[in-house]
Amino acid sequence: MNQSTELQPPLSPPNRGAGGVQTSPSNRGVGGVQTSPPNRGVGGLSQRELEVLHWLAAGASNREIGRRLYITESTVKRHVYNIFVKLSFRNRTQAAIKATELADVPAYQL
Repeated sequence: MNQSTELQPPLSPPNRGAGGVQTSPSNRGVGGVQTSPPNRGVGGLSQRELEVLHWLAAGASNREIGRRLYITESTVKRHVYNIFVKLSFRNRTQAAIKATELADVPAYQL
């Protein structure tokens, strides 16, 4: 077999959606059917990040958020990190204060 460092052509043509637009794996659902991009809320947060932000604003710990959302504590930590980066927060208190100021992010009750 040729072990050159040259790039080989792809084995199949690029995926094409409606109107011949190339689709990416991230917006194709089951069976390769094109789906709409994920809904992004405040500051570009995903739906799950908004849920985590709701619980964070209510004062829940990472462990408590994980239990309520049926995700691991490390996944909660990743979501919290993403929220901090996307919204330029430095700590949980700042995130909770700003979250309660946003009409789209009401805090849940513990």
